[in-house]
Amino acid sequence: MYEDLMEDAQELADIFIGNDTLFNYTEGGDHQPFLKLLAEFHFSPENDRIYSELHHMVSEIKKKVLNLSTQIDNNHKKGKFIYRKR
Repeated sequence: MYEDLMEDAQELADIFIGNDTLFNYTEGGDHQPFLKLLAEFHFSPENDRIYSELHHMVSEIKKKVLNLSTQIDNNHKKGKFIYRKR
């Protein structure tokens, strides 16, 4: 079984609720929570910098969600296999 399943879910939760994580820091070291950036984009959709940063964050979130989804599927298959062996 995948041991870090809940930690992966917690990482996504932290991103969405704005907890202080490494994900919320720009390459320049500035703290930029996802929801704050999303709100800035809502009011300034023409801003190329905000668009670029937001697009990058969303791409990273997609990767994290895909990884979590894969781990959920793998755990389910392993769990069913173990249950059948009993």
